[in-house]
Amino acid sequence: MRENALRRGPGPAAMPAGPMGEQPGPEAGSGSRPAGDPAGEAGGGVVGPGAEAAELAWGPLLRAHPLAHFVYDPQTLQLLAANAAALARYGYTEAEFLRLSRADLLLPGELGPLREFIQGLPDSALRDPQRVWLERTRDGRVLHADVRGMPVRFEGRCARLAAVVDAGLRERLAADAGQVRDLLAVAGRIAQLGGWRLELPGWRLHLSDEACALHEVAAGTVFELDAALAFYPGSVGASVRDALHDGAAQGVAFDLELPFVGARGSRRWVRLVGAPRPDEAGRVAALEGAIQDITERKQAVLALEASRRHMKALLQAIPDLWLVIDAQGRYAEVSNPQHPSLARPWAEMAGRRLDEVLPPAVAQMAADLISQAQRTGRLQTRQYLLDTQAGPARALEARGKPLGEGRTWLLIRDLSDARERDDAQRARAVAEESERLQSAFMSRASHELRTPLNAILGFGQLLQGAGQADARVAGYARHIVQAGGQMLALVEDLLEMQRAEAAAASTPAPVALAPLLADCAELLRPLAETTGCTLAQACEPGLTALGDERSLRQILLNLGSNAIRHGRAAAGASRVSLQARAAGEALLLQVSDNGPGLPAPVLQRLFEPFERRQVQAGAGAAVTAGLGLGLFVARRLARQLGGEVELHSQAGSGTTATLRLPRQPAPA
Repeated sequence: MRENALRRGPGPAAMPAGPMGEQPGPEAGSGSRPAGDPAGEAGGGVVGPGAEAAELAWGPLLRAHPLAHFVYDPQTLQLLAANAAALARYGYTEAEFLRLSRADLLLPGELGPLREFIQGLPDSALRDPQRVWLERTRDGRVLHADVRGMPVRFEGRCARLAAVVDAGLRERLAADAGQVRDLLAVAGRIAQLGGWRLELPGWRLHLSDEACALHEVAAGTVFELDAALAFYPGSVGASVRDALHDGAAQGVAFDLELPFVGARGSRRWVRLVGAPRPDEAGRVAALEGAIQDITERKQAVLALEASRRHMKALLQAIPDLWLVIDAQGRYAEVSNPQHPSLARPWAEMAGRRLDEVLPPAVAQMAADLISQAQRTGRLQTRQYLLDTQAGPARALEARGKPLGEGRTWLLIRDLSDARERDDAQRARAVAEESERLQSAFMSRASHELRTPLNAILGFGQLLQGAGQADARVAGYARHIVQAGGQMLALVEDLLEMQRAEAAAASTPAPVALAPLLADCAELLRPLAETTGCTLAQACEPGLTALGDERSLRQILLNLGSNAIRHGRAAAGASRVSLQARAAGEALLLQVSDNGPGLPAPVLQRLFEPFERRQVQAGAGAAVTAGLGLGLFVARRLARQLGGEVELHSQAGSGTTATLRLPRQPAPA
């Protein structure tokens, strides 16, 4: 195609009329906008009689123009020139294109309207709207074209310069817009989504049909602001009012989820979205937005949140540790990042694999548990030892359950304390059984010893009576009776120990102390009279102890008899007193004597079995009495009652034995 340099057409001199009666138009430079409408088939470029047609300068600007342009002869319809955009649109080379006519670019049915159009120029180009031409490309595709042109002179002949715009997209968009409007209406009904507009400054609310249905009012209903806010219960209406006023005053958009009550009383949740719409001056002229019924979604969300709260509370109530291991064997979640059963602080474990945190043997065990749980879908359990934050070598149990997507839930229980309790319970059971067998043996042995001892004592006493004439025989008999008496006392003490064991299993009950002290004093009085000892008692009124009456009586009798036998004064009358008094949160039952007293080392040994108290008699001669089990049994019984027996002594001032018991609160 020949190219001409950009040049001006002939000046104001009259040009001959173009073919088919066209009048020349104004000047058109290369790529410059012609007068009027350069995109019109005749458009604003068609001028009235007497105007000139410009000489077309077909230069680089038109050839490179992104809009398709071509030149054709309106009389023969022969194509005379085309730019690159036109060649690309129709799919021809330049040589192929110039061998065609305008009719070759149109569908057969379009040729007649084209000739009518050209025949009617310039008036036909002024019609509005312009015709959309159906064209075809080299490969047979059909295009919709908006062809606008103007008369020009090209290489000395009358021609038309045409600019082509694709009208197919415009038509498709128009059709699609209609479909979108229909689809939006359907979608609005399905999604229960409606629109609204709040006029300002009148504050009148207009609703779409879908929004009216949501409000349960007739279509086209218009509300004043207060009436519109009444659909939102309680303080929610005030929140909506604040959002609307902020939007009107400050141009603030909002997006709220709110409870809503329809005109017929149905309770729902809605999503209310609004934004300001400014006028040309930038002032907010209205608020527009949408309202959607989200009841089902909101109820599902609320139910899910409630379920999560319940699950969280349940999991937090589980004292054991639980973990979630992801499909790659990494620590993903934990119930308590500070749980003592963790091998390390959680910050060092999160996101790491098991074999990076645990010892190899434990990591392999955990991997096997997870693999078995994932393969079978059933709960798997393993027990193992692991050094944790709670301490070294803790006994743990892991329970694994698959969660889906390759994840596994592990519940870790610390069995160490339970095992220690089990071990202690077994040890206690063994000790109790051993003690029971020992008590049974002692009881049986004591009874078995009593029978031959009675015979020995009886025959010894007979020998004493029969051997008065023979001093040697009498001495032998006396030794037999003394040894037998000591053995009988030992048997009695052993039986007393066995009775103390039986008393430990008795049920505690309130014991009035005043009558108890009176009974004990009465039982001790014959022994006191035989030793020349004065016996006294004193008790604060109303004192009550919780325990076993038999055990308390046994303790007081042991302490009292010990004081009477071994607490005799070196000079003067011997005195023993029994007292009961309250001292703060304790009850004190005391047995005191006025004997010579004992040093501290001796006092401590007296609570050991078979330790005997020595009595100073006369001019320092030491004698012994008893077998040394009385204080041992008394302390044991006291501890079974939750108390303690203590000895206090000072040389020359006597000895005091104190039974200390917890004080019981006074009855209401």
